[in-house]
Amino acid sequence: MRLALSQQLRRGGPDSTDYRALAEETLAKAITAARSADPDYAAVAVRPIAVKAPPPKALLERAQHASLLAVGFRGHSGLTEALLGSVTQHLAPHAPCALVIIRDGA
Repeated sequence: MRLALSQQLRRGGPDSTDYRALAEETLAKAITAARSADPDYAAVAVRPIAVKAPPPKALLERAQHASLLAVGFRGHSGLTEALLGSVTQHLAPHAPCALVIIRDGA
């Protein structure tokens, strides 16, 4: 425990990253990039929301009143998850609306 505390002190204390601001900035950039790809996308209503919760739970709760849930995955998982990541594996049978899964780099 002392070692962990001393390492935190040497690094400047607890992690001070504002993860909500980072998430909101990332969402805004992704939406801007998607909209700039095609002028027709500007008419699509997008409601970015950053929440602190386990991803499957947060996504399923927010999708209750959505017509489409679009998620991405990177494929960084092991052999059992070679086709879909763990979050997308959970979402696929439980999504309350249409689900689009986009592979990283697609």
